[in-house]
Amino acid sequence: MCHALSKSANLGIDCTPRDLESIAWAFARLGIEKEALMGAISEAAMQRIHDFRPMDLANLAWAFATLGLPDEPFMRVLAAEVIKQVSEFSSQALSHTAWAFSVLNCALPELMDAISAQVSARVGELEVQHIAVLLDARLSCQDALGRRMGAMIRQFLQAFPKSEEERRGPAYPKFLRILQVDNFGFLGNQFLLEMLGIHKADAKFRRRASEQVRQYIRQNNDVLKTLTTQDVLHNRVCSFTEYRLRIPRAAQADPDCATSVPLVGVMLRDNGYWTASATRGGKCRWLKAAQCVKVGALVDRTLCSEFQTLEELCDCIEKAARGSLGSSGSEQRATVQGGVKQKSFPRRLASPALEP
Repeated sequence: MCHALSKSANLGIDCTPRDLESIAWAFARLGIEKEALMGAISEAAMQRIHDFRPMDLANLAWAFATLGLPDEPFMRVLAAEVIKQVSEFSSQALSHTAWAFSVLNCALPELMDAISAQVSARVGELEVQHIAVLLDARLSCQDALGRRMGAMIRQFLQAFPKSEEERRGPAYPKFLRILQVDNFGFLGNQFLLEMLGIHKADAKFRRRASEQVRQYIRQNNDVLKTLTTQDVLHNRVCSFTEYRLRIPRAAQADPDCATSVPLVGVMLRDNGYWTASATRGGKCRWLKAAQCVKVGALVDRTLCSEFQTLEELCDCIEKAARGSLGSSGSEQRATVQGGVKQKSFPRRLASPALEP
């Protein structure tokens, strides 16, 4: 179908602006990179750019950015039209557009200033998900966005369960439903983690993690081709983790054993590919995935690479403690010492591995 669409000489004639936007959005949503098709779409769109509505313009920009296709001539034409219509853009359209031009490193100052002016006028009305995206776009109104985001993150921390009783209660799920997001964006997440005492990993670890994930993807792409297609392999997300802990052991677990033992190792997990889950019937013992957020409502978060890692690490800790850190050992669990470093990599890291 991609080949037929990209070869169509009448793409600009037979397709309405909404058709062009929908085709681009669909292939970007699936993560299927077809430069010929997207080139044909950009050529057709430039011929009738004035017919596009605000959300169509925003979705076109989003599609090209999602696929990592910096069609500079097209993006300049698109930016000029966005500036003309920017006062009619919804908050979602503004966030899509700002994100797209930032990701493609073609954020024209006049475009970003126009978006920033609109955002500044509406900053008190923006939803959390839009603030998160706009904050990462580093607009000139970033300080105002940062204050809004900071206030929301502090509300989140206040609502975050601080005991087993609160974790099982209805208050936190209710708060998540109101919040409607599953993350606060790159800058927002950094602020949240710092508030929780979780700091950025050192540069040596990040380089080591990058190389390990690249090697893993190169080795496993051929295997996964039997499960999917090469067009969507680049969508893979992996997490690399190193841990160095000391695990306490209760005296009754082994009177002759040391009071604590080392637990050192690495894990590399792939989104949606959790072999350990099968051994326990798909059930999680330690963590509970959020099921009540608006964004990604159909996503099974137990298959996220970060979730897999933390769930399995809890298993490793229990095994090292020889079962002495079970549900009755909350005080002893709090005495686990050491550190964990984790780095997650999105699809762009995997792309070079697809080259022959």
